[in-house]
Amino acid sequence: MRNQKLFTRRKKVDFYQLLIDHAQKVYEAYRFLVDYLEENPAVAMEHAKRAKATENQMNILDLESLAQLFDNVENTPAFMMKMRELYRHLKRSANRCDEAANIISDIIVKS
Repeated sequence: MRNQKLFTRRKKVDFYQLLIDHAQKVYEAYRFLVDYLEENPAVAMEHAKRAKATENQMNILDLESLAQLFDNVENTPAFMMKMRELYRHLKRSANRCDEAANIISDIIVKS
């Protein structure tokens, strides 16, 4: 059980930190979109690209976490299902940030 708690805390921190980074990059892209679109759209596009790169990191972390979760024979089925659900919600949050970055990129291209 102790291994489950250590594993959970470590992965939660990784997921949460990536999600926070992702949201900050989307916000920075939005801020540059609003403030500097006419002057320098490349800066807003760069922030949108960084946000998309963070989403790719989140996908990799999700796959690694699921693999480790199911590889550990000490994990109970109930624990595994709870963690899988948590990972799914975190990944969906990252996907929403990715969609926001896509919308910002579309606005820049169309401007």
